[in-house]
Amino acid sequence: MIENLNVEEEEKISYEERIKNIAKRKNFDIASVKKILDLRNQIFSKLRNLDYSFTDSYFESLSEFTQRKGRAECQKYLAWHIAVGSTPDENLIQFLDFEGEDNIQNLLENFLSRLPK
Repeated sequence: MIENLNVEEEEKISYEERIKNIAKRKNFDIASVKKILDLRNQIFSKLRNLDYSFTDSYFESLSEFTQRKGRAECQKYLAWHIAVGSTPDENLIQFLDFEGEDNIQNLLENFLSRLPK
């Protein structure tokens, strides 16, 4: 069973599976985690076909968000790690996503809606 993998076994599985495993162990809503992963995948799929200004814009928006909230605070949120593509230290993860306007899922949806079709 994937949830019971040791560290060496877990390193062999995909980034998305690692994120889902962390979410399961933290009792986060898996549907929300899958949605955030899907949004990130959609963004990067589109960015591959666009010029670098869109890619820069994505990372600039995440950088501004991180500066506003503080890196230490952001590292407590699994959704932030998904958005930036980092593998989180599971011991630091306390929350799935920010509340209200600072919701990472909303940030990703808004960015995706601004990309050319």
